[in-house]
Amino acid sequence: MFFKDSDGAVYHTYSCYSRGLDMLNGAYHLLDLVPKGRDEAGLPYSMEWLRHHDEYARVGTVNASGLTRPR
Repeated sequence: MFFKDSDGAVYHTYSCYSRGLDMLNGAYHLLDLVPKGRDEAGLPYSMEWLRHHDEYARVGTVNASGLTRPR
C-alpha cells in the first residue's frame, strides 16, 4: 500500500506476504468457521485447491482426499 501526500511525496505504508491478505477475503472467514476449515493439510502448498475459473478442466481432477491429480 502506498500513500501520496499533498506535496507529492510517496510513502510505502503496508506490505504483506503469503497469507497477509486473508482478512480482505470474506470467503476465508466463512471457511474458517466450518468444521474442517480450509482443509489444506496435506496439500503440496496452501491454497493449492484454488483455480481460476477458466483453468478447472486443464489442471486435473480432484481425488477423494481433495488433492488434485493431472489428467
